[in-house]
Amino acid sequence: MDSLHHSPRLEHLTWSMKTYEHSKGNLCYIPSAEELEFDDPDNHGTEGLDTSGAPVSNHGFQSIGRRPRYTWNWHLPMLSSLHITTMFALIFDFQWLQYLPNLHRLHLDSGVPMDQRVRERRITLKDLLEDQQMQQQQRGENRTEETPLNLYFSLPKLESMVLDGCWVFEEKVMEVLCLFVAPNLHWVYFGRGCVSYTLQEWIPLARKMPHMENVYLNIRMTCDEAQKMGLIHEYELQGEQRNKRRIQYHLLATPGHFHDVLDP
Repeated sequence: MDSLHHSPRLEHLTWSMKTYEHSKGNLCYIPSAEELEFDDPDNHGTEGLDTSGAPVSNHGFQSIGRRPRYTWNWHLPMLSSLHITTMFALIFDFQWLQYLPNLHRLHLDSGVPMDQRVRERRITLKDLLEDQQMQQQQRGENRTEETPLNLYFSLPKLESMVLDGCWVFEEKVMEVLCLFVAPNLHWVYFGRGCVSYTLQEWIPLARKMPHMENVYLNIRMTCDEAQKMGLIHEYELQGEQRNKRRIQYHLLATPGHFHDVLDP
């Protein structure tokens, strides 16, 4: 882990663990939520301390009794692709992304079956704050009704984002993430167990994103329901509609694709 402090040219990183075959697919050992302690409000955003107050290594992790406590302060300026799975995806903190200014592709997959859901990961607006701003809020120095947009970190090169697992986004998080933190997203994928915006909320949001091309949502919907929202099934696209900019929606639980044809 120490070597990542000396990897300024690292471009691709996969962080995972071995899986084993099971009747429900390839699984891996996932510790209990109590062991992971990834949602402990007393732990969030702290630097160099674990829940007991014991020192934490500045080199990625340090054992705190039953299992290591993972942190991230590696500044990887050239990293363009990050793929994290299993337990490491469950403990991943969105604030760690601010150390990856060149990130193009992000893939987080907890690898947890739906009937074995580990404690859900709830993402709030605080998870998108720069470190310094987060520390000020913890000290109560930046108490405002609404956080100014320039206090969030920026991922201007992020083009694709894949989230699989028990991710839950609180109000306005997706809007800030897609319009201000990562405004150049081309496509997003929200798989099983991921609770993001509904399709009704995604359509107006995606229309504000100048580069969005594909949205994958784990939603089941009839063609009539999709058409009432202004979407057009792929088989019904007319000639002139195919030449216009459009956003393609892949509803993972519904056959076929739908298109939102945008006016010039």
